[in-house]
Amino acid sequence: MSRYPTDGHLLSWACMCPRNDESAGEKRSTRMRKGSRWLKATLFSCAWAAARTKGSTFQVQFHRIMALRGGKKAIGAVAASLLRTIYTCSRTGRSTRTSAPTTSTDDTRPPPPAALSSASRTSGSPFTSLPSLHDPRLVSL
Repeated sequence: MSRYPTDGHLLSWACMCPRNDESAGEKRSTRMRKGSRWLKATLFSCAWAAARTKGSTFQVQFHRIMALRGGKKAIGAVAASLLRTIYTCSRTGRSTRTSAPTTSTDDTRPPPPAALSSASRTSGSPFTSLPSLHDPRLVSL
């Protein structure tokens, strides 16, 4: 791996970088270049397997990008991340073990309604509880 000074150089050589083509504010195609078909085929099949592995960071990345850009773009991004991980492991000589991924939304979620009502009782708020969805007063015919 001494031939490639950084992981970006390796990704560029493998043609795993999307194009960044813009002229006069108009964005053009972001397709990946052709590159080595054998390397790409191997990376993409490994990326599909990594994206289907439960609890992996590649699975979280795949689902996050797939929701915005579609499956093919997402698997291309996972393949690029996989090649970047392979480069880092071979460069440092260590394997990378990641724990279960955490998303940033876990920390910002509001507390459940039971926690809200108990918190309002301790703070002296006039709102003591949330209305129930099964309350007959809320049903309108």
